[in-house]
Amino acid sequence: MPEGAFNVLYMKCYNHPDRDAVATCTKCGKTLCKECADKHSPCLCDECYSQLREVELKNLQDAKKPFIKTIILGVVFLFVAFFIVAASQGPVWLPILAFFIPFGWKYANLLGLTWFFNLNAAGCAFMFLVYAFRACVAIIAGIPCFIIALVKLNEISKAAATAEIEIVSSDAASVEENKGGSL
Repeated sequence: MPEGAFNVLYMKCYNHPDRDAVATCTKCGKTLCKECADKHSPCLCDECYSQLREVELKNLQDAKKPFIKTIILGVVFLFVAFFIVAASQGPVWLPILAFFIPFGWKYANLLGLTWFFNLNAAGCAFMFLVYAFRACVAIIAGIPCFIIALVKLNEISKAAATAEIEIVSSDAASVEENKGGSL
């Protein structure tokens, strides 16, 4: 049993000095009454809970960055392919497939084909074929990967919005509680 566990029985709540403490914040150690201890799981004071939620919100927002970078790379591939196709008078749908290459490329790399040949003519030809094959796999895998990434981005956005609402509502509840306690 922790050293200060018996002291909780004789301490008062950090937020409500008129109430006996029944728990402590797992992060900072502030004493909490039953009402304060039951607010958050795990047992956290309002300040530590707000800090935790802000970190979670930042992590959710940071999770969007790789998707946005991949979109930008896909647009670059789209424009490059468009100009190549326009110059060669190739099929119009080809640049659209090029957009999906960045989404599927990391899955195409899971094939494990690396530079294990000398770069003589045969090695260069083989590596060209390997990377052409990877590009085909990237296109095929890129379309569903793009759709999955869009769904995940939507879930992240919803979770971030929920986290922002919870932070604002818990801050507002703390302000109201402090106003009510000081009257």
